[in-house]
Amino acid sequence: MVGHCISSPPQFAQTMAEAVLFNVAQDFLENLGSKALEEIAAAWGFKDQLEKLKETVTMINAKLADAEQRQVREKAVQLWLERLRSVVYDADDLFDEFSTILMRKQLMTGCTLSKEVRLFFSYSNQAAIACKMARQVKKIRGRLDDIKKDGDEYAFRQIHGSDIGQALLSLGSRETYSSVDAEVIGREEDREAIVKMLMVDPNDGENISVVSIVGIGGLGKTCLAKLVYNDEKIEKHFELRLWVCVGDDVFGIKEVIGKILSKKPDDVPIGELQKQLCGVIDGKKYLMVLDDVWIEDREKWLELKNLLKGGNMGSKVLVTTRSWEVVKVAGTTTPYELKGLSEEKSWLLFERMAFGPGQQQLPPNLVEIGKEIVKKCANVPLAIKTLGCHLYGKEERVWLLLKENELPKIPEGGDKIMAILKISYHHLPSPLKNCFAYCSLYPKDYEIEKETLISLWMAQGFIIPSSESQSLEDAGEMYFQNLLQRCFFQDIERDEWGDIEWCKMHDLMHDVARDVAGSETIVAKSGMGTFDDKSKRAHHLSFDNSWSEVLPTSLFELKSLRTILFPKFQFSKSICHQIFSSFSCLRVLDLNSLRIESLPSSIGDLLHLRYLDLSCNNDIKQLPASITKLQNLQTLKLYYYL
Repeated sequence: MVGHCISSPPQFAQTMAEAVLFNVAQDFLENLGSKALEEIAAAWGFKDQLEKLKETVTMINAKLADAEQRQVREKAVQLWLERLRSVVYDADDLFDEFSTILMRKQLMTGCTLSKEVRLFFSYSNQAAIACKMARQVKKIRGRLDDIKKDGDEYAFRQIHGSDIGQALLSLGSRETYSSVDAEVIGREEDREAIVKMLMVDPNDGENISVVSIVGIGGLGKTCLAKLVYNDEKIEKHFELRLWVCVGDDVFGIKEVIGKILSKKPDDVPIGELQKQLCGVIDGKKYLMVLDDVWIEDREKWLELKNLLKGGNMGSKVLVTTRSWEVVKVAGTTTPYELKGLSEEKSWLLFERMAFGPGQQQLPPNLVEIGKEIVKKCANVPLAIKTLGCHLYGKEERVWLLLKENELPKIPEGGDKIMAILKISYHHLPSPLKNCFAYCSLYPKDYEIEKETLISLWMAQGFIIPSSESQSLEDAGEMYFQNLLQRCFFQDIERDEWGDIEWCKMHDLMHDVARDVAGSETIVAKSGMGTFDDKSKRAHHLSFDNSWSEVLPTSLFELKSLRTILFPKFQFSKSICHQIFSSFSCLRVLDLNSLRIESLPSSIGDLLHLRYLDLSCNNDIKQLPASITKLQNLQTLKLYYYL
């Protein structure tokens, strides 16, 4: 693989964050306080409007944290925040555009200017720009004044910048103890039981049998399956081992086979896929793990099992699922129902997460409170780990608030674990909420590359450095580590130097991300038809793995999009031009592996763009000269395969 990844810090101004308005207001105030902008505003006659706008935003910003908390239970506050978000987006685009114009002028100072450029910065053209800016600033200020006036009715508590700044600084103070690579607690007996089940040869004459691990979400079915998969006895017993993350977006046999072979099924006929599968398993005693299965169609399971019969006698398929119907239709010879941890193991896990390993003496007051909290977790490991990580290093009042105020409000029932996970989310500092919600754009079971994720956060303006000397990349690393240590990420993979390269999200955490992202994000799926009017409020779009259709014309009506992560199929130059001309607000554009042959010059019109991925489009021989107009670009990816 050959590639280039160009990364640079933002120039004149940063973009604003979307999902959490704290980031938006912080960046907005930085823009409004820019010396260059103040000088231009004074020269062009809208300094008073700018000062009044800055005052309004400062007052709103101080009350955002309280509004964010109250929107969960007050519909009126939620609607107020949606109005505010709409105005701030418009303001962000306006000031980002203006900042880019100023930056171009600064870069051209002292250079020989073309006739076109001289005309652009001529007195008459500057006067027109000044007039436009003055009108737009006045209009935005009017909208914000109305929103502030309406917000006064809710009597929001004021939280000063120093309080939020302290929360940001605390992100870097959390110790990196071994919760990331912690040993699995309380599943030794379960592992031994399943290993024995897999090593028993069948007596029914079948050369393949199915063993299922079934249980509710968060119990650790995947984690247990990995322990079994990597068990020394299993490695010796089976000639071949295969691991397949199926997920809830796979319903056909062709898709399952494609995942087994690590191929995109649309690119290969079903007959060829079957032939390749036979070549992999024929004559071998194998173990195949099918993780997170939701296929409840008996006919599909019979078809799949028939394809898997090419292995030797004693081959096994290990299924993990939440559905007893899957266990039934899969023809499971031996189901294994995974239960919650014992009380003793539940406390041991919580103790490890909340206090860290190797603690000789635990504070008696916190131990008493902690044991009451653990009881509310229903012995579910994911809930225990998440709350334990949330409480790590916190003072007693935070523990008491969780025990006496937040947990008692959670109703018993199927959504209890999700509600516990949301508590951890709601306690995140505002910048981290934004970063976590953005991850909803990825499919479930997706291997997330850390470096790419941080670049995407940077492009959206989600990252706020804790000091002037801290780079965006270093701040992004700090954000990632903090989310990881709070159990929002898991299943990390490290490189040869021990640095984290990849991670995943637990399915339930992914559900939380989708829920809190709300209408801000869309994950398009095959068969969804057109994008409706509600979709026009979205700012981030990705496509599910199942997408195999042409792009609907309604897509190009989503003018507010700031992120597009396209599916992998062929794009023509005309489609590229339509994209570049339709989505002027884009900060992130992923065009990798789309078999693009050339880029139109209109790519230079995307002046807000911070992240562009053109990787694996091997037919592109050169980039258009207009790409140099993307002066806000932070990351340009040009990896390609030989």
